[in-house]
Amino acid sequence: MEKITLISPIKIKGYKVIIVDFRHKTITDLLNELTEIKSKILAGYSIGGTLALILAQRLDLDKLILYSPSPFFKERINTMPKYILNKLGKKRLNDIKNYSVKDFNVEVKTEIHIGGNEVKDMMLFAKYLNKKLKNSSLIVKEGCGHSDLLI
Repeated sequence: MEKITLISPIKIKGYKVIIVDFRHKTITDLLNELTEIKSKILAGYSIGGTLALILAQRLDLDKLILYSPSPFFKERINTMPKYILNKLGKKRLNDIKNYSVKDFNVEVKTEIHIGGNEVKDMMLFAKYLNKKLKNSSLIVKEGCGHSDLLI
């Protein structure tokens, strides 16, 4: 019997799941690995939401779903807490400087899901994206934090 995980319901529905390993890689490395996506619906959680937002620029999608997308773009580096900067490391921080959220023009229908108890930076980023992306909706799940959105 297969172990039940947070992504089990997604697999049961027949969606392909790509688990992103961010260790020792930059956003550019990951984007280069994900060039073969041929989906009409793309969803991403946390840093995966950031990747999905960037990938949406290159893909012909019907829908984009972002769950607690991380604000890892050059505009946000100076506002990130020190523990996050240390965790990201110099190589990834230098790579993040290549990506500006101001450059994005996603026109596909986009859902942005965020927990009502999410950290302040991520909540502000979700609200910013909702204003920036013309065809987006913001769904706030009250009582939920970052990890709760996957349950």
